Amino acid sequence: MPVRGGSSLKALAVAATVFVSCGIASSASVAAPSDGSRSFVVRTPHVEGPAKYDRAFVNAYGRKNADDVLILMPGTFGGAGDFTLAAKQMVRKNRNLQVWALDRREQALEDTGKLEKGAKGEATTQEVFDYYLASLLNPSISPRFSLLDTTEMGYATN
Repeated sequence: MPVRGGSSLKALAVAATVFVSCGIASSASVAAPSDGSRSFVVRTPHVEGPAKYDRAFVNAYGRKNADDVLILMPGTFGGAGDFTLAAKQMVRKNRNLQVWALDRREQALEDTGKLEKGAKGEATTQEVFDYYLASLLNPSISPRFSLLDTTEMGYATN
């Protein structure tokens, strides 16, 4: 059910509550696509591990000044992208609705840099493929994706 409020400020206050009273670290959006979608980062409370991972990610859809905000959190193996089609449809049908799809803190561990460059046209499809997949079979491909060293991540066990 959407959060009812009289202003975007109230919607932000509710979102902060959902994020365990976290503050917005950066409200600067990546260049907003023409469909009104945007992304931003929310600072999360510090827990064990490097502080650089104390953040969560939000994909927002709809008008920034819409009064109603629906916050969606994916399941264990999901991500914010799971809601893209539904969110776009919902904000098309209700112009007074924003939909915020969340990615959890652990998504900060993902290496999406080459995909992001590909999406911006800064890397070719072949470069993206080589980085993430072809390099697994051909060690001479560089730069290449590498798995995180989990022996240095005691905070991520159990």
